[in-house]
Amino acid sequence: MINHAAVILIGFLFVTTNAFAEVGPEPAEASSLSTAPAPNTWQLDLSSENYSVMKDIQDLGNQAPVTSVNSVGVIYNLRAQSALELRQYFEMASNKERLTGRAQLLHKDSTEISSLLFREFEVTPLTIAGSKAITLESRYYAPTDRASKENKENGLLRADAYAEWTTSPRWSLAFTLSPRVLLNSSGNPVASKGSDADYYGLYSSPAALYHFNDQVLSYYMYTWGMKSANAQRGTWEMDAGNLGYHEIGIQWKVGVVLINPCLISAVDQKGLDGQILSSGSRVLSSETNIYNMNIYATF
Repeated sequence: MINHAAVILIGFLFVTTNAFAEVGPEPAEASSLSTAPAPNTWQLDLSSENYSVMKDIQDLGNQAPVTSVNSVGVIYNLRAQSALELRQYFEMASNKERLTGRAQLLHKDSTEISSLLFREFEVTPLTIAGSKAITLESRYYAPTDRASKENKENGLLRADAYAEWTTSPRWSLAFTLSPRVLLNSSGNPVASKGSDADYYGLYSSPAALYHFNDQVLSYYMYTWGMKSANAQRGTWEMDAGNLGYHEIGIQWKVGVVLINPCLISAVDQKGLDGQILSSGSRVLSSETNIYNMNIYATF
């Protein structure tokens, strides 16, 4: 049976995060850590993703908002390499008055019901250039949170394809490709995001992983993200706010629990902000860093 913590499935939580993962990737949800086959047809899936922005901490001190995105899911293992899941997200914010963007729209109260996720996951028999088996995942985030309801959105479709190559006993390389479509309606109050301007996103993520042992690995991952409201019209014009994400983290497997502290630096892809070797680089600066502590468990 498939174990939820069997592969890295990219997506990230950014400053205006919600379960839709509309604006960027969320911290890596799983790893290439060795795990035993799932013992049961049915499994319980729990997660808690917690983050805070370094600049908020510097500017606001103990008033800086800490956001916690938690979920409860039920997994049905169809067979050894395939699974279905229904997962409900709940989002909590320690200081909702200090939130900005979509997160502010989501939080009328400190604790809010977020998206309902329908998920299909499969380890395929396919390989590419000597990789391990390619994994595929498809998701639909139903528009059940406050922000998507007020924006008259119709949910988000997302797919992830993941491949990993072993280069030495301790090192491996990985790559994830994740196309996404945020479905809108003609009732969207923002005219530029009406029914004829669904948001299309494409995220590609190369990663390097160092395996200390079967329970612990460290990684660096870069995600190149872009999105466009004009892609369905045949013109891919990148919209504002297309960011690159540098992530450094550790994944530690303790029984059925996966612990994932990581640091994400989100920088504009234009100009010198995202160029590591440039004197104008803002990579890993106090203005772009996001602290994350994430915990995942499958029973």
